[in-house]
Amino acid sequence: MKLKFLDRNTYKNKQAYFQIHYLTDKDAFFIDEGGAGADAVKGCAELIEELDETYDHLFCASGTGTTAAGLLNGIHTHHPETMLHVIPVLKNGEVIKQDILKYGGLETNLLLHLNYHFGGYAKTTTELIMFVKSITSKTGMLIDPVYTGKMFYAMNDLISKGYFEPGSKILAIHTGGLLGILGMAEKFNS
Repeated sequence: MKLKFLDRNTYKNKQAYFQIHYLTDKDAFFIDEGGAGADAVKGCAELIEELDETYDHLFCASGTGTTAAGLLNGIHTHHPETMLHVIPVLKNGEVIKQDILKYGGLETNLLLHLNYHFGGYAKTTTELIMFVKSITSKTGMLIDPVYTGKMFYAMNDLISKGYFEPGSKILAIHTGGLLGILGMAEKFNS
């Protein structure tokens, strides 16, 4: 792998840069921010194929909407009774709805929960940090404050408010994001 560092102006139109310099290179691939793209959507759809059980509700955190788009496509194909709950990690997260649906998913199984961004992408609050610490302490599972912490917080909040029917089967997709902890280490030490 070769990394090519770009100035901000070039980066704003990175797809054009790729087409100019690498389009004819059969070994080069353009992978957009957050892994966004049709191949990523296809890969995320395959996650649903691998489920041994049917769930009433499936949760995922979302930045670009790519993972959610794939999960939604997989749900429609393999588990149309499952509701996908997406937790946008940015302010104004409703904008990712169109990014999710442009890959062919249907809106009938999609719910966006827009009030769990904690100020926006990579933003956090003391409440969220304490929640992340608590979950990690109780379960041993690492979650981060940028993506999965917000998703698990939302899920926990909705459960505590009686949002789901008793006996509902709920699955959370842990998408990683653990590097988000490193940039906020000082917040976890207080």
